[in-house]
Amino acid sequence: MEFLRISRINLLLLCILIVQGSQAQSFSVKPTSLQYPLEPGQSGYRHITVTNMTDEPKTYTVSKGDFMPDSLGNTLRYPSGTTPRSCSEWLQISPSTFDLAPNESKKIRIAIEVPPGEGTTKWAELYIRAEEELLSLPALADKSLQSQLQAQGRIAVPVLQSPASNVAFEAKVANMRAANYSEVKMYYADLINSGDKLVTGQILRTITHLDTGQKKQLPPDERKTIEFPLPDDLVEGSYQITTIWQVDYQKRPKGARLQIELE
Repeated sequence: MEFLRISRINLLLLCILIVQGSQAQSFSVKPTSLQYPLEPGQSGYRHITVTNMTDEPKTYTVSKGDFMPDSLGNTLRYPSGTTPRSCSEWLQISPSTFDLAPNESKKIRIAIEVPPGEGTTKWAELYIRAEEELLSLPALADKSLQSQLQAQGRIAVPVLQSPASNVAFEAKVANMRAANYSEVKMYYADLINSGDKLVTGQILRTITHLDTGQKKQLPPDERKTIEFPLPDDLVEGSYQITTIWQVDYQKRPKGARLQIELE
């Protein structure tokens, strides 16, 4: 009976997620992210444009929240103002609730005021959704399912505030390691941003046969913990795997090496 009860809840969740997912396509938001390069004590603003793509009038709301990435690059979301890197309390949304006729668009002003002495990189998220969709969500006893439902049918816009004078770029590759699978030899490496700036760049990986010097490129990956299988056509011998993270704005790319034996 317990399995049946859980299955019914999961089926309900699946059905609602499908409905909410289709509703998420009923409006658009541009741009998909906001970045501010303000110094401590400064203020500024950006705009997002919300467009009602349906043939009915709709009421929309814009709210704030926090997020943090985990080691696999997944986004974990939290209430506004509850994470150490949050700047959500610095944001003012005008208007936060508004009506749109069919195919109508509206610019929403997102202002930010950086407190004096706040020179580090901070971030938050804006959540845009149709108000009636939020009110139509069912009340569930399972709070985790309710939280998942509330995340559906909305568009999230990340907000980043990082002073232009902050040049603390520092990124490296570390902890290269193997996972022993019976059929596929899988390897991992951690990408670590130990600075105070958002970093972007390319991840380059090669595997070199130490006796012949033959080198082969490994496919790229963008996750924080990168995972990659070895090619099937490698011959026996000693190899060196090299992973290099070419980060924008960082003069010298950081990398890591791992020597392996293939039998």
